[in-house]
Amino acid sequence: MYPSTKKKLLRRLALVLLVGVAVMAVYVALQPYERWRAHAASLEPYVVARSTAEVLPALRSAANRIGGWHYVGEAGDDDRLQVVFTREVRIPGGFDDVTVTLRDEGTSTRVSARSTSRRTWADFGRNRRNLSRLRSELAAVLDSGGNE
Repeated sequence: MYPSTKKKLLRRLALVLLVGVAVMAVYVALQPYERWRAHAASLEPYVVARSTAEVLPALRSAANRIGGWHYVGEAGDDDRLQVVFTREVRIPGGFDDVTVTLRDEGTSTRVSARSTSRRTWADFGRNRRNLSRLRSELAAVLDSGGNE
């Protein structure tokens, strides 16, 4: 091979390699978004066909059923109530803060929740799992007739 042909071949190989790395980087960058999008509907606020007076004790019962969750307190007015829990994590001294907002809509209650990691910047999906678990436990408690 001639030296100029080798250079052209190396340039093409480098370009193909660079394009391949760029495609992989985009693919990897989109994976968290795709995982989030798959679970986004389960994290949206939802309406429970019960009054806030019925949902509040069921919410506390659901958090107790999960284990590792601790009731911190609640604050609000007649139409909107925020209930705060902490969840112990495996990292020593680590906690997640979970805030659930209950909005009275007459005979039903709109439930929205937020989970944040107190100590780490990356939660590795733990916040989403906190909210999904709380939602499923709350549904189970309400389906069983209220408080357990």
